[in-house]
Amino acid sequence: MSKSSAQAKVASDIAEYGWHCLHVAPREGEEGVSFTYSIGFVETFGHPEIAIFGLKRETAHAILSDCAADIRAGTRYETDVPIAGVVGGEVRVQFKRVRSEQMHEYFGTATRHYGHSNFAVWVMFWPTKEGAFPWDGTESSLQAEALSVI
Repeated sequence: MSKSSAQAKVASDIAEYGWHCLHVAPREGEEGVSFTYSIGFVETFGHPEIAIFGLKRETAHAILSDCAADIRAGTRYETDVPIAGVVGGEVRVQFKRVRSEQMHEYFGTATRHYGHSNFAVWVMFWPTKEGAFPWDGTESSLQAEALSVI
């Protein structure tokens, strides 16, 4: 898909659904994990975009879809506090803001859509079964790259 047709798809999905879901996978031979993020939460809902690193495309899309529905209904997530009910059950996730210098490299499609990088993206982190987050010193290869962007 060309960049212009990709941008047209983003705009079309935002017009129809209020947001677009973009999955990014490392190119063959590149290191890193796949991640999925929203485009359109800012313009449609006035809420930062949300990114999820290390989950399968379908799983991440389902979580982002639930987030979109909650935000549309009035939920406003916060950063740096454990929040229950985002992914179901008793799992408490945390959102952390992406550093501005990482925006273009990781969220280039959103940057092109908005025409600038002056918008917020929050990464969703989930804990281990013991309740520890990656910054607590736990090993989480799925979320290690996400730590490098916050």
